[in-house]
Amino acid sequence: MTYTLTANHAELEDDGFSLTLAFADENMGESGYVMLQKGLQSDEQDKKFGFDKVHIEIGSQNKSGYGGISRMVFSDAMLRIELNEKGQKFLQIENDVLIDFSMTDPRLEEKLRQFSAAIEGEFPVEFK
Repeated sequence: MTYTLTANHAELEDDGFSLTLAFADENMGESGYVMLQKGLQSDEQDKKFGFDKVHIEIGSQNKSGYGGISRMVFSDAMLRIELNEKGQKFLQIENDVLIDFSMTDPRLEEKLRQFSAAIEGEFPVEFK
């Protein structure tokens, strides 16, 4: 089963330590959401435990983990986050994550491209 979210909100936040890209159906953190977070600096311990990878969270901290994403594709106001076996397991999803953007955010693609630049080389991000 694919996890699908109709996003009415998209936020990109850089707090100096990490870059967070979050999507929600209502208000951030109060309902259905998908959050991607990437640390801006990683040390050897982070790399040893896999904390240098993108952290993904869906709906609660119980469905979250580092790594697990094999590719992201943005096309026609939809973002598909393709998961590998590890991601499917910790997110408890059999297939992928699909985010359908119902809102009109003229900066949406710009936010996605900024996040893509921060994770360069971890997994492919395609814009179609």
